[in-house]
Amino acid sequence: QKVLIGDTLRKSRISLNGNTPEIFSSRVDAAKQLGRLRCYADEKRRLLSIVAMDYPYSVLQKYFQCSSKTVTAAKVHCILFGHGGRHSSCLELCQSHAFSSCPEEHQAICTDISPIYNVYSSVLESVDGISDQSVKSDLTARLQELFKVHTDYLGHLLCTKHQGDYYKFILKNLKPGECVMVIDYKVKLELGKRVREIQRHWYSKQGISLHGCYVVAQVDEKQHSSEVFDLWSEDTKQDAFFTQSALDVCFSWLERVFPGYSVYLFSDNGPHYHNTAVLCYLSEVNEMFNV
Repeated sequence: QKVLIGDTLRKSRISLNGNTPEIFSSRVDAAKQLGRLRCYADEKRRLLSIVAMDYPYSVLQKYFQCSSKTVTAAKVHCILFGHGGRHSSCLELCQSHAFSSCPEEHQAICTDISPIYNVYSSVLESVDGISDQSVKSDLTARLQELFKVHTDYLGHLLCTKHQGDYYKFILKNLKPGECVMVIDYKVKLELGKRVREIQRHWYSKQGISLHGCYVVAQVDEKQHSSEVFDLWSEDTKQDAFFTQSALDVCFSWLERVFPGYSVYLFSDNGPHYHNTAVLCYLSEVNEMFNV
């Protein structure tokens, strides 16, 4: 049996040596049984991770017909979960443990991350042995700054992956009466000053602000409904006031169309969301709206 990975959802349907097994009514049914149609991008990344660390970007992009971002995601997946796996020896990184139960043993210390700290400790120990205090102080500060950049980037990768996996888990297990709301600021648009504009002139940091809101609601066991809101303002600031105004519109619509629904709210960690004013507003949403 063979699974073909295509560039599109249509091409990614299961091909089992050209024939459909008797247990499946069609190739689409086979794809659904194997989870290919629901988790196409995630599965492609996982399968690509089997060989991601063995070949350069150009080779992988050529033979797998994928973008550099997909290759990068596959390499990160390989580092965290091994070649094609979902299990990680680190309890904090193991997807199987996070969303179900994992029969494998997990270590208290992540073996994939430990080498980074070991290198840092070794270099820091060498720097501590320098007799010249000015040189020692300078190298220590530079080393700490470099290590902070590295750990911040690693934290960004892990945070992004955890949130992405949690979003997929929630979306897959939505129950009737529940919905997912994803909010984010889009690029600011400067509407046409010229008939023909290049992209960097069209998408700029000047012009109107767009706030996007994507809602997926589970109406019943077999039906879900989705809606997208794009709210704009002539005020170019992406501040707490604009955020609350945009959320007010979205929650008012949600109260009218899906009253009493439980809401899973997803956003990035930008200052326009992660601030006292917006958090205080969100704490009152349940009383203000019937959600």
